[in-house]
Amino acid sequence: MSLEDDLIKLNWNKNDAIVYIALIKLGATTPQALSESTGIDRTRVYDSLKRLIAAGKVLKEDREWGGKYQAMSVDDVFTQEVEIIKKQLDIAAKLKQQLKDIEKSKEDEQRLVWAIQGKKNVRDTIEGYLETAKERVFWLMSPDMFGPPMQKWAFDRLVKCKAERKVREIKVSLQVNDENTPYVKNLIDAGIEVYNRRELLLPLALLVVDTNKFIQLSLSTFDPAPEYNFGIYGNNVSPAQLKGVEYFFLYTLKDHVQLDPNFAKNGNLAAASPRK
Repeated sequence: MSLEDDLIKLNWNKNDAIVYIALIKLGATTPQALSESTGIDRTRVYDSLKRLIAAGKVLKEDREWGGKYQAMSVDDVFTQEVEIIKKQLDIAAKLKQQLKDIEKSKEDEQRLVWAIQGKKNVRDTIEGYLETAKERVFWLMSPDMFGPPMQKWAFDRLVKCKAERKVREIKVSLQVNDENTPYVKNLIDAGIEVYNRRELLLPLALLVVDTNKFIQLSLSTFDPAPEYNFGIYGNNVSPAQLKGVEYFFLYTLKDHVQLDPNFAKNGNLAAASPRK
């Protein structure tokens, strides 16, 4: 990452960042020299210098015509930047609390739930939910995910949730088979709770993420293999709305068998314990 890119992240104009860095390197110099050094048109250099002077980041030699420009000291400029960021953080913290108070007062309101259809839309939504998971993932996985044929990406995303995103609680229900056994072992090795179920098909597949997201899918076709490609989803539902889908997940899970760590070692379904 370049110095220029880092300044842009602090909301500096790109040309302003390039000109300021050039002034630090060159010392007091002219717009012509800055243009030659940076490759920026001289008119644009003047525009940047005006903005930098107005922001207190550059000084101009006190001459009516011509004159050189010099960068203010890095300490002065970035002490100012830090103070601006601190003020912005304070404002953001206050806004967050004020808006959360408003949100809490309306948490029992019904928020919009959307229809979803199509294999790509379903996959994109599931991947998006898993990529942003922070607290928990509950997944009644559909057979078109755990196979055969198996969707390897689904297992990889779950491992990533645990290993990289440090999601605290992940529970997954599926049917273990020869194809997915190595990937089920990876889930267990990662610290994910995996539940094996006898039935291949469920009337509904369900993914619950954190405290405000879910996608619920219905069986849409049997031939040539079962697929769950339409249903409903919500990405900002209220706690009251989520209670029903949470209950469905936990109620369904009670008849499934949790695989213990021994399964990850030997792949034997006898290495399982009933869910408590």
